[in-house]
Amino acid sequence: MSIDLREVKQYGKLSFFAKQAVEGFLIGLHKSPYKGFSVEFAEHKSYIAGESTRHIDWKLYGRTDKLYTKEYDEETNLRCYIVIDSSSSMRFGNKNFSKLDFSAIISSTLIQLLNKQRDAIGIYTIDEEITYKSEVKSSPKHANLLINYLESLLNKKSDNISTNLVESLHQIAQQIHKRSLVIIFSDLIDRNNSPEELIDALNHIKYSNNEVIIFQPMDVAQEMDLDLENKPHELTDIETGKKIKISPNEIRESYKKNSYNWMNKIKDLSAKFKLELIQVDINQNIDQILLPFLIKRSKMK
Repeated sequence: MSIDLREVKQYGKLSFFAKQAVEGFLIGLHKSPYKGFSVEFAEHKSYIAGESTRHIDWKLYGRTDKLYTKEYDEETNLRCYIVIDSSSSMRFGNKNFSKLDFSAIISSTLIQLLNKQRDAIGIYTIDEEITYKSEVKSSPKHANLLINYLESLLNKKSDNISTNLVESLHQIAQQIHKRSLVIIFSDLIDRNNSPEELIDALNHIKYSNNEVIIFQPMDVAQEMDLDLENKPHELTDIETGKKIKISPNEIRESYKKNSYNWMNKIKDLSAKFKLELIQVDINQNIDQILLPFLIKRSKMK
């Protein structure tokens, strides 16, 4: 499935877009080698005349003109926390959407997926400290409240706000229930702490038998490759407000070397401690992002 995340700007509502994304993803998943990871039902089977029509998938009928019924898995009770870094650096991106836009869109889609399975969901947002903590519930009303909160987050101004990921993650580790799924959205930019200290904080969350997935959204072209027009630029650090003048061609190679060294160090440390780090470009298709979540969730049944 290929969905242009910029469509959310046209739809105007995260909830509407998330529902559309979930429906499209589940249909696409059924046709793929990964259909076993479907979160609402185990698989489809052809409808046999005389059977109850209760579980006929009418939406699939509308697309295929064939009758199929859903075979359901046993209901599971999963507790999931979504942690979103809302510091100023997360508001960086291309002309269409930022890393925070991206994180809110994917989070809303995950909330819809979790709600379909009647899983309990809660949200934390963090920057220099924990700025929001929701209840953890499984009702559709609660899921809608969470998505509405994410939508309001995107409209909130956030100038010159840095992040203290390490301290916030340690606090979250002390608050959440054991044996939960914790999904973290952050560019992992923390000026106050080293990559080693960051990984230690992530390990703290994992320590209590929690499963952890870290999505690290980046605009690869701009942030990693310094893909700027060859002319003098004045760049502004959106977390500190400091400005610097550069000529991209003069520093591009050294900049890219340092950027990828930093990314690879975080990736290597995550692999060493068996943390599931998913480094994604914010222009990536949504199916490539949701699949690791479904794989992880299927292991927790």
